[in-house]
Amino acid sequence: MSWLRRRAGPLIVLGSSALGGAAYRLLRPADSSDAALNPHTFTPYTLVDKQAVSPTSAIFTLRNAHGAPDPESVKDVWKRSVWSVQIKQPQLQIARAYTPLPPTLEGKKKGEAEPQDMRLLIRQEEGGEVSTYLHRLQEQSTIELRGPNTEYELPHDIKEVIFLAGGTGVAPAMQVAEALGRRTGSKMHILWANRRREECLGGISDNRDESTLAQSRVGWWKSLLGFNQPAAEDVLAEQQAQEKGVLVKELNDLKQRTEAATRGLSVQYYVDEEKTFIQPSDVIKSMNRWQQEAGSRIIIVSGPDGFIEYWAGKKLWANGREVQGPLGGELRKMDLGDWKVLKLPSLSPVDERWAGLTPSDDSPDTGPQPAFAPPEVVLPLSSVSRHRIEAQMAGDEDAELGNTAASPIIDRDPNARPECFRSTFQECLFVISVTMAVAMTSFLTGSITVMSSFAGRELNMTNAEITWMNAATSLTAGALLLFFGSIADLFGRKSMFIGSMFLFSIFCLGAGFSKSGMTLDILCGVLGIWSASAVPPAQGMLGAIYEKPSPRKNKVFGCFSAGNPLGFVFGTILSGLFTQIFNWRAGFFLLAIVYFCISVIAVFTVPDDTTPKQSLNEESIKKMDLPGTALTILGIGMFCASLSLGGDAPNGWKTPYVLVLLILGLILIVAFVVWEIKYPYAMIDMNIWRDRDFSLLLIILSCGFLGFPVLTFWLALYFQTELGYSALMTGVHMLPMVIVGLLANVVAALLQHKVSNKLIVGIGAIAYLLSFVLAAVQRYGDSYWAFSFPALMLCVVGADFQFIVANMYVLSSMPLNKQSIAGSLFQTLTRLCTAVAYGIATAIFNGVQKNPSTSGYYGNNAIEPFAAVFWFSAGCAFLGLLFVPFLTIGTQGHKGDMGRVKESLESGMGLDDGQVVAAVSEKPEEQNVPGGSNMQLKRE
Repeated sequence: MSWLRRRAGPLIVLGSSALGGAAYRLLRPADSSDAALNPHTFTPYTLVDKQAVSPTSAIFTLRNAHGAPDPESVKDVWKRSVWSVQIKQPQLQIARAYTPLPPTLEGKKKGEAEPQDMRLLIRQEEGGEVSTYLHRLQEQSTIELRGPNTEYELPHDIKEVIFLAGGTGVAPAMQVAEALGRRTGSKMHILWANRRREECLGGISDNRDESTLAQSRVGWWKSLLGFNQPAAEDVLAEQQAQEKGVLVKELNDLKQRTEAATRGLSVQYYVDEEKTFIQPSDVIKSMNRWQQEAGSRIIIVSGPDGFIEYWAGKKLWANGREVQGPLGGELRKMDLGDWKVLKLPSLSPVDERWAGLTPSDDSPDTGPQPAFAPPEVVLPLSSVSRHRIEAQMAGDEDAELGNTAASPIIDRDPNARPECFRSTFQECLFVISVTMAVAMTSFLTGSITVMSSFAGRELNMTNAEITWMNAATSLTAGALLLFFGSIADLFGRKSMFIGSMFLFSIFCLGAGFSKSGMTLDILCGVLGIWSASAVPPAQGMLGAIYEKPSPRKNKVFGCFSAGNPLGFVFGTILSGLFTQIFNWRAGFFLLAIVYFCISVIAVFTVPDDTTPKQSLNEESIKKMDLPGTALTILGIGMFCASLSLGGDAPNGWKTPYVLVLLILGLILIVAFVVWEIKYPYAMIDMNIWRDRDFSLLLIILSCGFLGFPVLTFWLALYFQTELGYSALMTGVHMLPMVIVGLLANVVAALLQHKVSNKLIVGIGAIAYLLSFVLAAVQRYGDSYWAFSFPALMLCVVGADFQFIVANMYVLSSMPLNKQSIAGSLFQTLTRLCTAVAYGIATAIFNGVQKNPSTSGYYGNNAIEPFAAVFWFSAGCAFLGLLFVPFLTIGTQGHKGDMGRVKESLESGMGLDDGQVVAAVSEKPEEQNVPGGSNMQLKRE
């Protein structure tokens, strides 16, 4: 206290100073320099107006919340640049760049000291984080901006500009027109392509013979038959009678305002639904319209990447930045002379059907080609643009032209703990929860494997009823996975995940109290439903939270991937232990306790959903794809049922109802594939199969899963029926799979970002083959340590190595708002393979058991039918090994890896919420895009 008394004076002075400074900071009027727009901090703006342009796009008018005028930097970029501002999405702490529209005539009349309105053309996209957030805001809401960020500075001696604009690409085109309007003697031609007339309502081309004439081009045979389209004069009259759309009015105002300074601004309108497309001849006519004078001439292409690629070729990612790359596409085929070409930055969805591309046009050659012009044609983007590209958020792929993708406000290391977790402990509990979800079905299957004979004896179950304990679970789980994946992506993952885990525990408790075989079979089928509804949201949450590939993501997915193979083994061992100590019902009670605890943990550890949820309306019902869902449920259900029933049917596979179910199931599965190709709201975009590595990985994984469950089931059955092991001893002999499986997942997770994943998959395929061969060549009485022990270890190595690589690749190939359906596709495939494997293996086992050999290697040996099944598994593994050399996949999760594309393809009502294309780059600097021009790399 004496120390305090001696120093009371200085402490009072310091405290008063601090309080005074804080009061001054809080109460002083906002300084104009702090309140004005700047590229370093976010400035609050007020949404004063939202003017609809079309059902999916609007012009947002924003006004500085402090009333501060535009700084000199904004006034300067209007004179000479194409530029953008960033908008913050406060909930997700991400930002996205948008291209401002020129000020209106009323805005230009304001004084220097008056605040200027910021006007942005923004299209709402399903799954677009920032665009969805903005379109939901009401007027007078606060929106934070940062900028200006220069994308391209116009040359001082610019004389002529030809601007090829696709869709909302008209925004930067209008910026260029505004800048040229401040200069003297320049000319500009805008060739604007749209999919629908509503985007450019009332727009009439200045040179009408180029756009309206296309509508009157009809073949002689159509004219002869009376199929003429309206004459050009009729089309023109109809367009003149239309009310002018918002953007068309502004373009007309631009032409009037710039007429005095420039030597002409012309606009040509092209609309896909009217069969008018930008042709190379239109560009050539624009180039030759006026006599050339000394000065710079530039062709600017801006729009979705498919539009840019068609006209000018792909941009490249090199030396840590995005550059223009060599000229390609249609412009490369022209004699451009001294015209330069600029591809404005855009990370819009790829769609070869975008406006301006004639349906019959061939895709351009986009291979490596020399630049056509001096080095200045390769125009690197500004550093600001590169930072935005580095932070691209999948799922926020609005098609704004020249608007780069969302960037985090604070650059984050993708290997760091996700911000949605408060601690590493919470993160670990979350990963354990989702791992238990993917282990749910296999855990139940493993438990049923060792308890089924005991339950059958107590409940007097027939062989068919015992078989249906496992079959019912696999049947319902496999048939409903895709449906629940779609539901999770549309309506939210967290609540669906927790609810499924809780209901699974409740029905496990009910199964333990079953009094008849029929009741137990039905409850096992219901348990399959809850497992099918838990896996898609679990996998979807993982894919959304760990968006970017990284070593951390590899470790998380290594743990997650371990759930499927190890769930079966743990189920076998623990259920065997409880059955031995108590009775078969204890196995179900154990599952009920475990998953009740997991559901409680999930309540406190699972983060809230970040992807937008759909409301239940006509549009969301279409996206549920109910016809496709019905086809999958009926097709997969009938197919799996026929395989499960075939072995125990009175006449085997010749039994009529087995054949009917098999044939109908196959027909419905084929019908589902056809439906998904045609339906605009399909659950799965079949274009994903064009990625060779994607298809090969799933084929290789399928070959492995035709053998893995067969070995584990029939080897456990061999231990019980032929060697006389109890349930507990059977579990003990299966224990090597647990230990080696855990180690294999750790090793795979640590190597995945360092070693070629092709090598990991190859090692897995070889391990599978050796495992099945070792199991097949053993005979009754041979040493467990010489054959079964190494076979079990190698089998789980093969499963884990291939599962983790394929799982990572599949999720990295899908957009954020399709992560659950991605997991469903993956899990459905493994379930189908398991059902097919059990059906074929059962037929082989029964056939060999009825006609055993009396001589030869297996003569009079009890293992012969089991060995025949293992040889079938070996054949499948060998087939999978043959596909490995054709893989081109490299490392996954290395530094700089941004994964495959997670873009949205346009389907149905505008750009929808995420169909799939995939391309892989083994190194950040290299591009390997199989599949042609409809694929795009997601770059770091």
